[in-house]
Amino acid sequence: MKKILLYITVLAVVFSACEEDTFDYQPYTPSVSEIDSLYFSTGAKTLVADGKAALKFVVEAYRTAQFTNADGQQFDSIVQVNLRHLPEGAIKITDEADNTLGQEFSTTDLGTGTKEFKASIGDVVSEIKSVTLRQAPPAYEKLYVDVIFHVFELKSSDPSYDPLTHREIEQSHLERAVEDLNMVFNNQLGNGPNAGSTNIEFRLAAKDNFNRVMSRPGYKRRDYDQSIAARSSISTTDFIAVMDANNGRNIWTPTKFLNIVVIPGGSANSVRTSTPRNQFVTSGDPSLPGMGTPVAPGSSITKNYRNTCAAVPRALMFPGEDARLIVSGYVGKFYGLFGTRFTNGIPPFVPPYRNDYCTDTQNFFLDAGEGNQSNLLLKTDVNGDKFFSENLMDDLGLNFPSFRNHVTIDQAERVRYAIENCPGRNNGLTE
Repeated sequence: MKKILLYITVLAVVFSACEEDTFDYQPYTPSVSEIDSLYFSTGAKTLVADGKAALKFVVEAYRTAQFTNADGQQFDSIVQVNLRHLPEGAIKITDEADNTLGQEFSTTDLGTGTKEFKASIGDVVSEIKSVTLRQAPPAYEKLYVDVIFHVFELKSSDPSYDPLTHREIEQSHLERAVEDLNMVFNNQLGNGPNAGSTNIEFRLAAKDNFNRVMSRPGYKRRDYDQSIAARSSISTTDFIAVMDANNGRNIWTPTKFLNIVVIPGGSANSVRTSTPRNQFVTSGDPSLPGMGTPVAPGSSITKNYRNTCAAVPRALMFPGEDARLIVSGYVGKFYGLFGTRFTNGIPPFVPPYRNDYCTDTQNFFLDAGEGNQSNLLLKTDVNGDKFFSENLMDDLGLNFPSFRNHVTIDQAERVRYAIENCPGRNNGLTE
């Protein structure tokens, strides 16, 4: 016992004599005087002067740093500075009157119609950026849209049915989806710089296509199994065929309802929601670009999926308990909105690229290259200006970061035009 105690004592002395190697790892903290250049963006070229819409400023600072290559040679390189490492108050954003601003700016004063902004850190000043102020348009007449979700549910008798993993769509999912539609299309989320309101209230249909009270408002269940497959496996085409069967008997009257078909599949699944195919145009009147072929007012259309149905991938109906249930992008497309993003293909790329027919949205490339746009909330538009992705049409499938919280004034105008002038979409009710 005395030997054991002796050994422990000796070990304690030995270890206490050993000092741990320490190194104080501190990130490099640049000083204001080291800043060589600034990038500054107002986040948008136009701003609605309604007191809510806001510019979100983007500031990036750069300094020259010295590095050593593998051959021991030193070279200079421009590196971006982490702004959080700068002293508090080092970044200054001002307007043309030298008023100091925060990271966002909103106003109700149209003034001369333009504002100028710049950023500075120490003696380094960015380029001056000009923003055009615009007046909010008058509110549209209130319209109501009764929504019916056609929900395809896999039969429990199908061999692929797994009771442990299969989840049925519940009434709460439909309620959350409609709630989000109303917030997005009526500018109740966020404060986009050009956000507008359609003044449309989406609501779950209380009565069915035969004017009977529904036990589950807005819900039409459609069971399916492998037997609907035209080939070896079920595809979107098969679900479309079900809706189109018997001259579109399964599609509810498109002048009374917004038919939303929930197609089984992942968020990247193509559900073939189409922009409008036709628009009512009186002879001699102009048509609206991107709204389909002009036809005489009152012309009839084929009641089929392509002409009368919006659709969403089933996976979007299960975002998680605390997440928004977002189907607004697909509904936006149904009412004539186009995506603001597009993927780089084979160069060269010639402006104006793809047009979404709106002057107040920001079009951007989506690729995994420069700026890694696919993974960042901060995007760079086709003109090289950086902005935060907020628009509902920035990404339909929810595969990439975006707030998706509003339509712009121009987009709201297109939605209202579609609901009033496009057959298959003219489902706005006054009460």
